[in-house]
Parts: sequence; C-alpha cells; structure tokens
Amino acid sequence: MLLVHNTYTSLKDLDFVERMDRDVVWCLCPKANLYIEGALPKIHNFINAGQPLVIGTDSLASNDTLSVLEELKALHEHFEDLDFLQTIQWATINGAVALNIQDKYGSLEVGKKPGVVLLQGMEHMRLTDKVKIKRLA
Repeated sequence: MLLVHNTYTSLKDLDFVERMDRDVVWCLCPKANLYIEGALPKIHNFINAGQPLVIGTDSLASNDTLSVLEELKALHEHFEDLDFLQTIQWATINGAVALNIQDKYGSLEVGKKPGVVLLQGMEHMRLTDKVKIKRLA
C-alpha cells in the first residue's frame, strides 16, 4: 500500500499502521505539499519510526516540474539535517521496491538498467539549489 502526501500523519497514525502489520510505503511529494497546503510532513517522525519512504512529484496540476531532484532539494531546504545518502535511497531503490521493479531499476547492479546521473555542484554531500543533473546513461 502506497500512502501519498502524509502532511497530517501523526505518531498515532504511524503506530496504528505499524500495529496493522501491513506492507505500507509512505510517499513524500514535498513541492506539491507546499503548493497545496503550505506544509510538509513531519519527516523525522517517519525516519524515527523506521518507516519506508519514497519520493514522488504528484502531478503538474500541483507542481511546476516532475523532477525528483527538485523534490529532494525542497526537502533538504526545509530539513537541513537530513542525510543526503538516506534521501537518495528514498528517490532510487526505495521507489523501485515500492513499485516492485527493483529487479531492473533502483540500484547499480549487474543485470539492471538504471538511469545514471551525475549530480553536479554537490559540496560536502549537501544538496542545494546549485545542484544540477547531467545524464550519463
């Protein structure tokens, strides 16, 4: 089950889902959340609860781009203490697992066909507005 947006998800909700023992993935669409509600989910509640997170873009009806990188930039702008290595997993392998396509995409492994991009402008593993993508494969 994929639950999207989650701006009002509370600790009580996370506990309820955990007790239901369901296979739930939480999809964050930060730019759409900011556009629609002017709010973001309480990201640290999900992280601290060990919940699987993925990154989405919603749609062009509530976003000016369908770029996962721009979604990550929005998250890192509002939550400066987020670990880039953790959030890049939300955007890659976690998304592939949620969509059940991890046998082809989501990580660099023999037999897979992931897109490969270079993040240009990264400094000290920090994701800022200056970071751009260059597609390599």
